[in-house]
Amino acid sequence: MPVRVDEGLYLLKRKELFCNVYVILGKKIAIIDSGLKSGRKVLLEMLKNIGVSAENVDLVLHTHGHVDHFSNSKIFKKAKLLMHKEDAKFVNKKDMQLSCAEYFEFEQVDWPKVREIEDKKIKIGDIKLEVLHTPGHSKGSVCFLEAKRKWLFSGDTLFRDAFGRFDLPGSNRNELINSLKKLYSIVDRFNLLLPGHGLILKGNQRKNLVEILKELE
Repeated sequence: MPVRVDEGLYLLKRKELFCNVYVILGKKIAIIDSGLKSGRKVLLEMLKNIGVSAENVDLVLHTHGHVDHFSNSKIFKKAKLLMHKEDAKFVNKKDMQLSCAEYFEFEQVDWPKVREIEDKKIKIGDIKLEVLHTPGHSKGSVCFLEAKRKWLFSGDTLFRDAFGRFDLPGSNRNELINSLKKLYSIVDRFNLLLPGHGLILKGNQRKNLVEILKELE
């Protein structure tokens, strides 16, 4: 079942999707990351439970270009599909290595045609997301910050008690450390950590980042 995280924000979490899928409901509807194709049926069912169909989604935002985060995006035919240019390049070329498609069974991958994120802020009705480029897990990894509501959608850059992998094609340890330091510099601006996998973290953001950076350095 969908989990209501905050007003106008839902988490769709099932093992078939592999990644956390977030839905922002307001005057417009946005999805952040869409999961593996193997979770398509359950994704549509959970969207239906909160009154959303694939046809009325306006925007799909991707935290990065790995297949477990984009393989259902194609079903949202009326939506803009947005991704940072560094990852959009290899997704649109269907690069099996940089997209980590080689780690999954081929039938779980469905390639969308994505557009590059061009703006530093994305407006979804009355919700405004700041786009933060946070390379490391991939060249084009981003986080989305909703400063008014203090939400941070961190993708695979930052988790509760963990950091993103940097042993994958296109990933880089030093870039990841710098991105985590960047998030630490704005740690007072978010109170709800919404990662690409695992558990949400409410509060204790500074402690979480301090401990993670200690582990890396």
